[in-house]
Amino acid sequence: MRPTFWQRLDAFARNLTPVALTLVLVILNVVPTHIPGIARVLPVLPLISIFYWSIHRPHLVPAPAVFLIGLFQDGLTGAPMGLHALIFLAVQGVVLFQHKFFMGKSFFVHWLGFGLVGAGAAALSWALLSAFHV
Repeated sequence: MRPTFWQRLDAFARNLTPVALTLVLVILNVVPTHIPGIARVLPVLPLISIFYWSIHRPHLVPAPAVFLIGLFQDGLTGAPMGLHALIFLAVQGVVLFQHKFFMGKSFFVHWLGFGLVGAGAAALSWALLSAFHV
């Protein structure tokens, strides 16, 4: 039986949700809050989404989409083009490499894993920006 238009539209919307949600988080990440110094302590929201979806539905967040999300983040933040794209791809690569480890683990293990991956992403970002500004 051939799926109806509405069933195909529903499947398309479900498959598009992770990428669309991550794009919304990119926009939320750059919204001005008018609070001095808040940018230093705010998390990189798209990184959280990429980490989560790469564990639970890796086929819905392909590498080209992650790359484009990173370029979109770079364009909105004024960062060197490709910085966040590289960081997001590195995070996705690490998570996919450890996918079997993360599957079926508790929330605490996911949280601990995100802490480690996030710290690595911050260190990579610092190293790349330091090399860029030398």
